[in-house]
Amino acid sequence: MDPQEAKGIIGDIEQFCSDEVHQTASSRLQKENEETSSAWASSSAHSSADYLTKASEVEELGITTLATGYRGAASLLQDAADQYQLAALAHAQGERVEGEYRRSSGKSLQATATYKAKAYEVEEAGERTLSMDYKELATISQRAADHFQRAAEAQAEGKVTEAEHWNLSGKSRQSQANYQEKAIEAREIAETTLAVSYKEAAAISREASESHAQSVQIRGEGKENAGISWGLEGISLQARADYQIKAYEAQEAGKTTLAADYREIAAISQYAAERFKRSAQAYTESTLGYVGLKKQQGDSLRSEGCSLQTKAEYQVKSIYAQEAGKTVLAVACREAASVSQRAADQQDLAHGKFIIEKKDEGLAWHCLGRSLQAVANYQAKASEAEEEGKTILSIAYREAATTSQSAADRYRLSAQVYADGKESEGICWFFEGESFQAIADYQAKASQAEATGVTELAVTYREAIIMLQDAAEQYQKLLQTVVTGKIWDKSIFYWIGRSLQWQTDYKVKANKAQHAGKVMLADEYREAAGISKKVAAYCQRATQIIAEGKKDEESSLTQVSQYFQSAADHKAEAAEKREEIESEKSVIKKDNRVLHSKPISNSQKFDHSIKSKALLVFCEKWLAETGLATEYPQIISDYVMDVVKRGADYELVRAFEEYRNHVIKAHELGDDPLALGWIQVAEGIQQAIKDSIQQAEALKNKNKKLSNDWKNTVQVMQEIAEYRNQYIEASLVSQTPEIKGEQKKIIEGLQSAADYLRKAAEARASKNEQGYKHFKEVANFMKESVMKSEKSVKILEKLVDVGIEKYPEVSISWRKTFHQYQESAKYYCKAGEATSRFNTICYDRYKKAADSAEYSAQLLEGASVALEKAIQAKEANQEELAVLWFRTARQYEASVEYYREEVNAEASGNTIDYNRLCKARYPAKASAQQFREASITFEKAIQAREASQEEVAALWFEATKKNQESAEYYHKAVEAKLREDAVDGSQWENLAASTRSSADALWTQTKRAEEELKLANKNRKK
Repeated sequence: MDPQEAKGIIGDIEQFCSDEVHQTASSRLQKENEETSSAWASSSAHSSADYLTKASEVEELGITTLATGYRGAASLLQDAADQYQLAALAHAQGERVEGEYRRSSGKSLQATATYKAKAYEVEEAGERTLSMDYKELATISQRAADHFQRAAEAQAEGKVTEAEHWNLSGKSRQSQANYQEKAIEAREIAETTLAVSYKEAAAISREASESHAQSVQIRGEGKENAGISWGLEGISLQARADYQIKAYEAQEAGKTTLAADYREIAAISQYAAERFKRSAQAYTESTLGYVGLKKQQGDSLRSEGCSLQTKAEYQVKSIYAQEAGKTVLAVACREAASVSQRAADQQDLAHGKFIIEKKDEGLAWHCLGRSLQAVANYQAKASEAEEEGKTILSIAYREAATTSQSAADRYRLSAQVYADGKESEGICWFFEGESFQAIADYQAKASQAEATGVTELAVTYREAIIMLQDAAEQYQKLLQTVVTGKIWDKSIFYWIGRSLQWQTDYKVKANKAQHAGKVMLADEYREAAGISKKVAAYCQRATQIIAEGKKDEESSLTQVSQYFQSAADHKAEAAEKREEIESEKSVIKKDNRVLHSKPISNSQKFDHSIKSKALLVFCEKWLAETGLATEYPQIISDYVMDVVKRGADYELVRAFEEYRNHVIKAHELGDDPLALGWIQVAEGIQQAIKDSIQQAEALKNKNKKLSNDWKNTVQVMQEIAEYRNQYIEASLVSQTPEIKGEQKKIIEGLQSAADYLRKAAEARASKNEQGYKHFKEVANFMKESVMKSEKSVKILEKLVDVGIEKYPEVSISWRKTFHQYQESAKYYCKAGEATSRFNTICYDRYKKAADSAEYSAQLLEGASVALEKAIQAKEANQEELAVLWFRTARQYEASVEYYREEVNAEASGNTIDYNRLCKARYPAKASAQQFREASITFEKAIQAREASQEEVAALWFEATKKNQESAEYYHKAVEAKLREDAVDGSQWENLAASTRSSADALWTQTKRAEEELKLANKNRKK
């Protein structure tokens, strides 16, 4: 099952659950004061002045502690006044939500001031325990105010979801304070049971607040699903706290039945909270790579939680309706609660299937739960609409509920046949269920649009319903074909009918975008819908082929259908991305000079020279060959149709079409040399397409090794296309000749690698194992050469940096590094060529030269980096650090020199010097590496000291000392080995290694200390 099929499965449930719970949560909290924010600001400022007056009065009486408390309260009230003023400003600017958050912050600050004043008053009266209680209340309310302020700031920055969770966190914190205050009051009058109830509600409210804060943090880390679940847990926990109190209050009032109802609702909310928490944990495990269907488990647990919480809210609505004498509505809400429980049961069943990794069956139960929840929601909405006298809307909701039940029935059948091992039948029932649920949703949306006067959108929804009914019929026809056993390839099930559904979605999206004034986005959606419409027609043709039993042709038609729909999806996704980030995607769009080259004069465009005419003819011929379309439907060329039928990779085909468009635009502008450049890129992609077809064929024949060989070839061809793209860009901008030269070498090297990888794959296909190994070895050398050329390009780009030019010593060092990588690339290429000719003698010589140049390059790179860091430290007045980095650079340079002498000694046949220098090679490099480690740990020590982390800094300084000692010992080992003192050299080397181990242990200890400090700081903030 495609992962995208799960998209939207829980969206409606979560939205309903979130809307219902948020609405109820808002009604449970104190209603907003009807006075304006400005009036609140004025009132708060007056109260601040009153406290200042009180402070002066008690100070005159010598009660200084109380005076301090009153002044603190006055300051808090002034802060509250400031928040009210900001709220007034936000409202004046039309930022209603931000204004509400600011006002909530002001109210919490007012509460903080009141608690603080009371704390000092009761302390003055000698009630120290009560004083501590009020100080704690002040702290809690202050946190609530802080969270409301964060909500306002996030809202102002456009972070709407983050703002909402900070808002809910603030509300729960304030609820904690309110309940805790009531617990104190109950305790003071010896109402122990009541005090315990309020205290428990306060503790749960705190948990709810922490869940919302956790949601913000987790989402900030990019874990969206886990963040949503933490937020929902917070909502359910707060509901539990509030309903527990309602139960107690009802019991105290002698309303036993009502109390029992609220206790049940509180228990349901707790169950929901537990599901949300487990859901968050499952999502987190999925991001950490745990084995199993963790993401799907998270989905089912979250949907179960939503259904349970929705059940709780329907039971509350039933109570309110009954109390208001609305008996019919009360009955409807109770029925909706019952159906919500059934929906939750299906999600629990789905979760069980996901645990044992029965994904398709689990998804069917999951969607069944979704549809049952939709039944509950639409039935309840129908009753509410009827109660409000909206008869037509009520009828529409009941129709949507009936259709949702039909969807649920089909999902149930899907799950049952999946359980029986009838996968093909399961797919058909599943997609028919999807169609029915989409019909139900559009039935409701159409009536809502009509009720609000948005006629055009209502018409679109009605058209969508007709198309989806057609899709459902297609799935039913397919099911009958499956049952009779006339279909071999199950993938065709996915594409027939799905194209109708996607066409529907894109048409609706187009209408919505048009309604929102996003004309360009609407046009793109309409184009995507048009492609999907033609896909539907093509799929109809596929059904005829299936009926005739032409298996091979049916398979190719399936491939084409898939490509068509992927093209439609790609168009829509690209439009959405452009709309969202308003940035241009390709290099062509980033720089008009690449594609939209300057129009040339007529004399140039129509130059009658043989070369220009030949180029023009070539471009037109190539475009004609790759663009001809004779087969129905004519939405892609015959070439594309052919390769897609044969199993070509869709992404490659799409890339080819994009590059072909670049050719067209350049040719239309008369810039045929540029068009030729793009043709070369496109032809490289065409070769990759051929290779991908071979890959698909190998996979089809279950030859995984051969498939991987072709896959490697495809990947290298893709790299070639990317580099050719960059090369064209470099040719049109002010790029240095050296960089362009290296890029050309990379392209040539990759081309050779691809050619030999292709030969290797062909050899394996013909069972020529010796030939396979030979060609693979040559390809590997070519890839090594490319990797060194890529290093060369990065260094050249660094040398272009103006900052580097200011430091000649650094530039010279990087230039030496560049030349060594360049040499290494050259000799790896020659080693590959020698291998291809079976020239062992030349191979050995070139391979040794390549390895030698690479080793020198790595040492020089270490020296260059160290020199850069030394200069940076010196400019920052960090002299000790600069000295360490300079020492590192010098040691790397010394290692290079020793190695150069070693190579020369070997070349001249000086065996004695060669052996002596060869033994010194490792400790010389190790000394440089330890000086580098000493520099790094010293830098960390400085940073820790600046952050006042003295213990951590001390550990880093100790690690620096050990690294430096190790470096010095390795240096002494070098000196001993150069003078051929083997015993002394071995002793120094062993001592160096031992000291390095101590430094490594200190590194581990220090990182652990940093983590502990970070955790301690986090807990302190809480």
